[in-house]
Amino acid sequence: MKQYWKQVLSILLAMLMLSSLLLSCAEQPDDNKGETTTADSSGKSEETTDGAQDSLPQLDFKGAEVNIIGYLESDLAPKTTDSADVLADAMYNRDRYVEERLNVKIIGHLIDDYDALNTSVDNAVTGGADTYQVAYAQMVFGTSALAMKGRLMNLYDLQYYNSSSPWWDKNVDRAFQIGDTLYMTAGDILPANMMISACIAFNKKKMTDSGMEFPYQMAKNGEWTIDQMIAMTKDRTKDLNGDGDMSTDDDFYGFVSWHLDSPFNFFYGSGCTVFTKDEDNMPVFSANAQKIEDVYSKVYELFITNESYYEKDVAVHDKPFEVFTDGRALFAALSLSTVSRTEFKDMSDKFGVLPQPKYEVSDEYLSFVNGSADMVCVPMSVNDADMVGATLEALGSASYSMVTDVLREKVCKAKNVNDEESAEMVDIIFRHRVYDFGYVHFFPLGHSAAIMFQTALDKGSSSVGTLVSRCNDRALKKNLEEFLKSYSKK
Repeated sequence: MKQYWKQVLSILLAMLMLSSLLLSCAEQPDDNKGETTTADSSGKSEETTDGAQDSLPQLDFKGAEVNIIGYLESDLAPKTTDSADVLADAMYNRDRYVEERLNVKIIGHLIDDYDALNTSVDNAVTGGADTYQVAYAQMVFGTSALAMKGRLMNLYDLQYYNSSSPWWDKNVDRAFQIGDTLYMTAGDILPANMMISACIAFNKKKMTDSGMEFPYQMAKNGEWTIDQMIAMTKDRTKDLNGDGDMSTDDDFYGFVSWHLDSPFNFFYGSGCTVFTKDEDNMPVFSANAQKIEDVYSKVYELFITNESYYEKDVAVHDKPFEVFTDGRALFAALSLSTVSRTEFKDMSDKFGVLPQPKYEVSDEYLSFVNGSADMVCVPMSVNDADMVGATLEALGSASYSMVTDVLREKVCKAKNVNDEESAEMVDIIFRHRVYDFGYVHFFPLGHSAAIMFQTALDKGSSSVGTLVSRCNDRALKKNLEEFLKSYSKK
């Protein structure tokens, strides 16, 4: 099972890397509104373009090196500027700004894959070497494994790291804080991570041809729900060639998706989880069985009853996106990184971007971050933790003011997405991302709850009742106890 998921993750990472590469070739924004922060020689706290301030004092680290190891090139700033790539330029300028502000030298180290990165960090820590001060490690097989082995620092112990700053994603803390420890974080500092956010694309032309209104206002009003998506996809799947068989090569679908994205997007996007936190921030089993079953009944109606195209074969994982970009689907479940791919940019029909639909109107929007994401962590062997904490906070602050606007522009100003409404939707997606403790620690916990929607949809089951009942079994509770013991020893 673990080897299968590693193969699956490799596909997700390949898709992300391709999307990131293509994103760098997107059309240049008409303005540079994200690049307005300048160094403050007075030593006061730095203010971002929206008025947010970091709390760093005037610091001088005497030219110390900050070596950052990562496996996603798009999250490591380039060594030179390239006027054709505004996102890379924004990251380059961000790093130079932080270097000048703190008197440090930021050096990126790109490594082949996440396993090699894990080995490099592991060897450095066990050897007591201050080789890398920061690592951008893979979320499932990287940070989780390194933290369990005691190779990572508790980020809350870093003097200048401020997890309440707007450039750090608060949902990371909610998901991964255990007691008073946090070994990984994310936010504006990682553009590729920001792009691994669940969303829904819709074909504007097909929606107009059907006499339907774009769901933008519905989404702005907080009314974009699974029920609304069910209603909009009902009776939209059509046998265009009239041969009596639905074919992904010829026919039209109300909704398309594949099984490594959409089941998780709808599970976590509806607020479902298997774990919550107690008053001491310790994870406990707390599966709301009734809610999970109710959400799945809606998912079943959308996917199965409404005859959507749900691809289960990993070998043809791109097929749903091909159907959508060919203009033969009304909706598609994907991530923002997929939207940046060439076939979407070259799509003849214009399309729009929406957040993941809610379960109920009273809920908040939640965009799931899947396992291909990288996370910020700090190796235990660093010598100058103050310098590392200050650099991370400065990079986060500068990313918030200098990089994220450029990233948003690149997503929303593609020739076939270019509208203000999609820009608003991307803002919602960026600021309502959700991670899950059980999903990231899937293997040490040894449970199947994280994949219950996927398992049921793959089988065409109309209920997840049996799968939900396994969320509180004795073996799973024992695994959680052992997992928490391993953390308490760090």
